[in-house]
Amino acid sequence: MTKREDCSVCSRLDEIKKTLEICNQTHLLQFYNDLSADERENYLELLKSTNFVAMNDLFQEALEVLEEQENLSGKIIEPVAVSDFGSALTCGQEKIQFYWNSGLEAISEGKVAALVLSGGQGTRLGLNIPKGMISIELPSGKTIFQVHIERIRKLQELAQKLTKKHGFVPLYILTSETTHKQIEEFLEENDYFEMGKKNIILFRQGMNPCFTLDGKIILSNKDSIAMAPDGTGGLYQAMENNGIFEDLQKRGVHYVYVYPADNIMAKVADPIFVGYCIESKTDCAAKVLKKHKAKQNVGNICKVDGFYNLVEYSEISDELASRTDDKGELLFQSGSICIHIFTVNFMKQMLAKKFRPHVAKKKVPFIDEKGYYVNHHRQML
Repeated sequence: MTKREDCSVCSRLDEIKKTLEICNQTHLLQFYNDLSADERENYLELLKSTNFVAMNDLFQEALEVLEEQENLSGKIIEPVAVSDFGSALTCGQEKIQFYWNSGLEAISEGKVAALVLSGGQGTRLGLNIPKGMISIELPSGKTIFQVHIERIRKLQELAQKLTKKHGFVPLYILTSETTHKQIEEFLEENDYFEMGKKNIILFRQGMNPCFTLDGKIILSNKDSIAMAPDGTGGLYQAMENNGIFEDLQKRGVHYVYVYPADNIMAKVADPIFVGYCIESKTDCAAKVLKKHKAKQNVGNICKVDGFYNLVEYSEISDELASRTDDKGELLFQSGSICIHIFTVNFMKQMLAKKFRPHVAKKKVPFIDEKGYYVNHHRQML
């Protein structure tokens, strides 16, 4: 390294030190002297590219949200009015058939896409592979991804049989830095399960640093920061950054069915749900299941202080969850299964919205104060 290069590195290091001091994150440089020249260069670039002020602000906002999540007292929590949703249990078979045909018509015209949230690994199941690649020991041995893709292909066949028009339902897969390559290679190895590479589009979500509960960014190695996907709230920006909105527009898609990768029971691009949204002119819809008991382990879609919201089962009181109407039916009966339909226009409008962070506590590997690798730590997002 020349003296000029050395001065350049020192200047950058001093600048980064000042930022870290302001943000109370100086521990990120505690192993800097242990690194090689190349490692130092790369690490400084990483630190320089990270907006620590914004990340600290996000953490502080997350603390506020966490406090709100843990304390709903004083807030008015109400069930969603019956007039605000449709029900496959009560609308009758004739209406169901109408929705089904309407949904298949939209599919045959290429107006429907599916988007699967697949940024997470199956760590809770003790597996280090993306959830969609998991085989749940069906007799066929099929993975979740294969089941979902084959459902899409079958829908395309049914739509063509009904309308004599052949439309495609493109599948967009939201990945992360930890899942993207694995999913890409998996699909290549399986020839995209005969759906065609052009109709399965992978794109990465953003990443944020992981924090300890006292606000310190976690080191995953001496020269790297522990990172985690920025969550479902980052979906719209990820779509914009990766050209997904442009692709949807070129294909003429109007409706996007969004669902999590680990729900093998999801009726991907469900024509009945699509048909309901078309008839009701809905921009944003959530599919729910009727809860069969008060404290069922699902989120509750309801209203909080007059606004539609989701209250986790751990956040709603036993008394509130157990309330019933005059027929003995639970008032809070709309159990969220994380399945939605959005219009493309609605999703584009969300780009201008600022979302509050949702707090997730997880275990992540880290480097301790002595530089030793430790298998688990507590993380806050």
